[in-house]
Amino acid sequence: MEMEMEMICAKGFEETQEEQIIRDLIFNKGYDLDRIFENLPIKHNGKFFSKLIYYLSTIELPEAEAEKAYFNILEHKKFLSEKLSRNISLRVASLDYFFNITGLLKNPKFVELELFEEIVKQTKEDPKTGVYNARFLSEMVNKEINRSVRYGLSFSLILIDIDNFKAINDSYGHLFGDKILMEFSDVIQKSIRQEDIVARYGGDEFAIVLPHTGRLGARFLAERIKESFQQHFSKDEYVQKGVIISFSAGIATYPRDADDYEGLIETADKALYQSKLAGKNTITSYGERDDSSFTFLENQQSEVK
Repeated sequence: MEMEMEMICAKGFEETQEEQIIRDLIFNKGYDLDRIFENLPIKHNGKFFSKLIYYLSTIELPEAEAEKAYFNILEHKKFLSEKLSRNISLRVASLDYFFNITGLLKNPKFVELELFEEIVKQTKEDPKTGVYNARFLSEMVNKEINRSVRYGLSFSLILIDIDNFKAINDSYGHLFGDKILMEFSDVIQKSIRQEDIVARYGGDEFAIVLPHTGRLGARFLAERIKESFQQHFSKDEYVQKGVIISFSAGIATYPRDADDYEGLIETADKALYQSKLAGKNTITSYGERDDSSFTFLENQQSEVK
């Protein structure tokens, strides 16, 4: 079945008898206008044609102009159908009329609404945890850099990695590991501010972007997440299994530690693995510890995790 294309920016109206008739008109149900008007409220509350035109094109017109436009569209529909030797829908005729005849529609964009929403969701969201994905993280960090340059601000990036996650997966199975990931992302989202951005960077590693936040503010938030994390995973269901869950974190601040996305990720990652070397369950800001261990660390990352 051919799916009716919905306007991305279309507004919804309260579903009434009038609205149902308008929808049927758009879907070519073949209503007779005289019969329609007899069954509508007196004078159609002065908005019947305005609503009909808006449903068809998202163009807002006064009722008198909308009525005139509607009958012009009917004539245009007949003309197009004859020229193309096939029945042209009312919506297609209205869009061609407003785009090519009147010029009122400047830049129409159409896509099936549910598909559009799903595409947008998939391009931004990690399907397992529901937070943003790494691709969207890169986009948002670059936007934050541009904003910081424009207004002379700083911001911070926190990388968080669940300690011994591979061992947890190996011991209790991947379904249990997925449960940890989903609950961990939920703890983070409940701990951050509305303007902060959390993304799954990869595996069991998460990233948090903190707009207009310096190193101390980022450290405070990381400690708050750690406290919430420990409280959440001290529940009986984890204690009874003998599961000890903690995380390590690394903090990098723009522009002090790096001035681009790659640099911020790299410095936060180095700080994160310094936390691992310090015994895990630790939060480290970049440059806080001796950098001499980085060479060893880069060669031993898989073992440290």
